Amino acid sequence: METNLNKKQKQKDSHSYNKRLKTFQTNYNLTKEEAISAITLLDEYLPYGYTQGIVLMASKNKMNVTKQVVRLVKFGKTKNTILFNYLIKFASENKANEMTVRRKIKDGLAN
Repeated sequence: METNLNKKQKQKDSHSYNKRLKTFQTNYNLTKEEAISAITLLDEYLPYGYTQGIVLMASKNKMNVTKQVVRLVKFGKTKNTILFNYLIKFASENKANEMTVRRKIKDGLAN
């Protein structure tokens, strides 16, 4: 049995997700499928402390941003194409590293 609190949380999450989806489509000229992929990538492959990595990437390119601005871009609250691309790159690299580790573990177990 679902409680009212759980029902309200699901509705809120769905509303936030749909708003974020539309924002990504509008702000970054993405198709719906691309926006869904971007949200999934960011939500699943940005590790704890990702904001510091993004701030460092930005500072290497002479951009001065705060961790909060990075979070706002991730959640579609503010538009910044450069930071959005950094977030996608960072998450993609994390995903690739995770896949490599999984493959090595699988290969190690097979031997």
